[in-house]
Parts: sequence; structure tokens; C-alpha cells
Amino acid sequence: NKIHVAVGEFYSTPQMIWGGTGWEALSTGTPLLQGFNFTEDEFNKRYEFVSPDFIKIRKQQCINDFFKELLKGNLNLHKISIESIDWFNKHNGLNLAKKWLSHLKSNSTF
Repeated sequence: NKIHVAVGEFYSTPQMIWGGTGWEALSTGTPLLQGFNFTEDEFNKRYEFVSPDFIKIRKQQCINDFFKELLKGNLNLHKISIESIDWFNKHNGLNLAKKWLSHLKSNSTF
């Protein structure tokens, strides 16, 4: 709760999803600076929902651009924070556990 932006991983591998730092940032609503080697369409098709709202890095220059815009005050980190935690709560956390429980109950042999 003492940081303004979490920094995840920057992969060169196409379509590699974020790791533990990303999940923690999304679950707490901490704006995340993260490598994202997907098009939005690729992500939607692969995971069947939209990608979370975080600072998507597709090339090294994007990192520099992010910090320039941050220093100018052109980024709304509060908005990213709210949208990140909303995405997490909708697609993960308790809601995901409820979906799994429902799926397990409907396919139960008990």
C-alpha cells in the first residue's frame, strides 16, 4: 500500500501472461507496468474475456514513454487502480472460486 506502481515482468516470448507480481498488483488495485505481447484480440480469444487495465509494455520505448507521461501528470493511476481491481474481482478471486464450485457441483458424482 506504499507504492504507486508495481513492475512485473518483461518477456520477449509472444503471448506470455504475467506472473505473481501481476496477480498481486491486480488483486490489490496497484497500477501494474507489465510486458504484454498480445493483441487485444489474441488475448480475448485465448482467455475468453478482455485483458485487465494495466500499463501494457510491448517494447522497451513504452517504458520510457510511461515514465515521461507519469512525470508530466498525464496518467490517471487512480482510474487504472479502480479498473484493475474491478477486473480482478470479476474474473478471479471470489467470483472465480464461485464459478469453480458451481462447475464442480454440476459435474459431481456424489
